[in-house]
This record gives sequence, structure tokens and C-alpha cells, in this order.
Amino acid sequence: MGDIRETARDLEDDALASVVVADRINASMLRLRLEVRRMLSQTDPQDMVTTTSTIATLSEELKKQIKLYVPFVSGENANPKEVQLFTVVSENTDKMLVAFDEVTSLIRRHTPTEALAYLSSNVTPVTRVLDGAVTGLVQLNIDEAANSGKESEASYQSGLTFVIFIIAAATLATIVLAVLFTKSIVTPLRDMLRVNDTIARGDLRSVITVTGKDEFSDLMRSTQVMQNNLRDTIKLIGDSSTQLASAAEEMNAVTEESSRGLLRQNNEIDQAATAVNQMTAAVDEVARNAAAASDAAKASDQSTRTG
Repeated sequence: MGDIRETARDLEDDALASVVVADRINASMLRLRLEVRRMLSQTDPQDMVTTTSTIATLSEELKKQIKLYVPFVSGENANPKEVQLFTVVSENTDKMLVAFDEVTSLIRRHTPTEALAYLSSNVTPVTRVLDGAVTGLVQLNIDEAANSGKESEASYQSGLTFVIFIIAAATLATIVLAVLFTKSIVTPLRDMLRVNDTIARGDLRSVITVTGKDEFSDLMRSTQVMQNNLRDTIKLIGDSSTQLASAAEEMNAVTEESSRGLLRQNNEIDQAATAVNQMTAAVDEVARNAAAASDAAKASDQSTRTG
């Protein structure tokens, strides 16, 4: 893009501007020659004065245009051919102006025949050289403008290719960054899902590795803390269960011992009841025997009395 701008600046400030100045030089020369020719045909003194003034004005304008062209052939980047042509134009312009002064002087002295002869012998060869030099100068600047246009087109094509390359590179970089960014999101999520599935299956032995300092790493770190807390909680529950089982076994042993003691007491009570029953039976037997003895005594006493 810089090359295009530089080419456009060269085209604007050098080639086109020099073409304009060269055309003005050519136009001033033609008008000057036309006024000199007109003066040759004039007989009225007032018209001659007017034409002489016009010729002087055109001469100054031509000199001004010559000076305006000097910057285009100055400096290191000046075209040698253009410098050569401008030198021819400048030198022959001075010769032509001197010759025109002589022609106008002859006309004012009312010697038009001598003026015409001088014009033909001294001015015409100079103007021919000037015509060729000015035409070459204009054509050279036109060619340079065309070359600048071609360079601008080449720069445009190169810039367009570069822009297309940049767009393609940017698109590729965007795709790569999108893939990497997506991977940086999907991979931690996949790892987290795997860890959570493992924890959901009751397996708390997996090792959770946390790398990075982003939000996913913080979430993974929280999952790691949760896993450790679950592992510690389950361990505490296991220890408590073991202690509870031990206490239950001890309580079972005590209960069994108590049951055995109660069984012994029941056996002893049964034995005591049996002994009491036996004693009761013996007492009943003694009572029956006592009653029988009493009855026998009564019967004996009765017999004695009746006897």
C-alpha cells in the first residue's frame, strides 16, 4: 500500500506536473511565434505596440515556465534523458527569445523583408529544434506517467496478493486459535466428567491432577477437595462402623453371659421348686400319716371304751 501511495505521489508531483509544465512551455512558444508572425503583417503602429507588449508578456511567461520545470530535472533521481532534453529546450529558448528581439526590432524599423529573412534563417532552425525537444519532453513525461501507472498496477496486484495472504493467514490463525481454545475448554471438561463419573461409581482412589490457574482448574481443584473430603468421611464412617461392630460383639458377649446366668438361675429355681414340691409331698405324707394315726388312736380309744 505504501508503494501504491508512493507511485501515486510520484505520478501526481512529477510525471503529471511535468507534463502540464511542458505543455505550458509548448503553448507559450506557439503563442509567442504566432504573435511574432502577426507582427510581421501589421502596419499600424498602435497594433505593433500592443503586439510588442504581448510578445514581452509571453516571453516572461515562457521564462517562468522554464524555471518551473527546473525542479523536475534536479536531484539524484532526475532522468538523464529528461535532463538532456530540458537543456536543449532551455538553451534554444534563450536563442529564440534573442532572435525574436532582433525580429521585433527589425519590424519596428519598418524592414519587414529583412525581419522575415532573419526569421527564416535564424529563428526557424531554432524553433524546429525546440519543437522536437519539447515534443520529446512531453512524450517522455507521458511515458513516465504510463510507467508509473503500470508500477501502480503492479503494486496494487502485489498489495492485493499480500492482503489476500494476510486474510488467509488470519483466517488460518483464527481457526487454529479456535481449535486450541475449544480444546482448552473441552479437555478439562472431559477430564472433570471422567473424574466425576469415577466418584459417582464410588471409586475414590483416582488421583486428580490440577494444572493451570483458570476457572476450570479451580473447579477441578474443588472436585479434588470434595473427593478428599468424601474419602476422609468414608474412612471415619468405616472406623466408626468397626468400633460399633466391636461394641456390638462385646454387648453380644455380655448378653450371652447374662443369658447363661439367667439360665443357671432358672435351673436353680427349678431345682428349688422341685425340692419344695418334694418337701410339700413329704409334709402331706406326714400329715396323712398323722391323720391316720389320729384316726387309729380314736378308734382304739372307742374300742376301749366299748370294750
